[in-house]
Amino acid sequence: MSSVKTLFALLPLAALATLSCSKTQDTAPERRIFGDPPTIQTVEQNFFDPAFHVSCDFSEIVVGQVCELSGEAKIIVEPQPGPGWVRGRKPGLGSVVNPEAGVFVEGTYGEATMRVTVTDPNSTSAQNNILLVSASFIKPDSKNEDSIVMFDDGAENHFMFPQRVSTPGESCTGVNDPTEATCKCVGTSYPLDSGDTNKNDDEFTRRLAFHKPTANPYLLDCIQRDRHATLILASTGTTFTFKIEAVDRQGNLSTWPQSLPLTTGDDSFDCTGDPCGCCVLQFGGLDSACNGLEGMTSPDVFPDGLCVTTQL
Repeated sequence: MSSVKTLFALLPLAALATLSCSKTQDTAPERRIFGDPPTIQTVEQNFFDPAFHVSCDFSEIVVGQVCELSGEAKIIVEPQPGPGWVRGRKPGLGSVVNPEAGVFVEGTYGEATMRVTVTDPNSTSAQNNILLVSASFIKPDSKNEDSIVMFDDGAENHFMFPQRVSTPGESCTGVNDPTEATCKCVGTSYPLDSGDTNKNDDEFTRRLAFHKPTANPYLLDCIQRDRHATLILASTGTTFTFKIEAVDRQGNLSTWPQSLPLTTGDDSFDCTGDPCGCCVLQFGGLDSACNGLEGMTSPDVFPDGLCVTTQL
């Protein structure tokens, strides 16, 4: 166990931050190699919301997609307010009328924001002696333990992860650029971070987003783009138990005596606002399912709306 822990201490934090590292179980509350171990002062207990709500404005992406599909015509549409539209859902069923003009991806998922205050008696004004703070857990049906690295960085460290929607791309250019003959939408990556609020205040943080295997990819991109949270796949009703540990530069280990349990809930997806825009977003373009849906107007080309005028 000592060799595994020492290896963890030497690994670059950027590599650890991609998600987790596997190791074997260790239940020792403290390990002293040289000097004094870190002190875990507080651990946030109310850290998990099983139905956290998120809402993201995807209007620019949809406008860019329509502009790209129109080629050199560069048709610019304007999203309207409305009840939205969700693929596979009967019109009006469970829809929420969004009074704001736009295309909005909304939904719920399980969000955990772990906050731990850790100090070390051997820290100085020139150097913090804490090397690593982590939240460890055992995956369901596994004997191996994974560790999520926590940071006291003011969310300054960014770890790029690609969009979850396979196509179309969510980074669109040319819409408001008269020098570009056409619009283009390409795949993009979103910067994830720790969720830490203040840098170097001894509070280490990590924000996690739990979602089921069938979660809508637009919901996942919304979480990555606006919440910057690390995604963790888990079926509804999965229980995780986290162990909080801290390691200093001498390899001394401290463990919080109580574990942090959470049980994942269900996640949900909705697209509110412009119905035609929601349909175009989910199909990556026009589809017969979009026929007759209101919204996405263009005064000169589609005064009655893109999906009303263009029937497939």
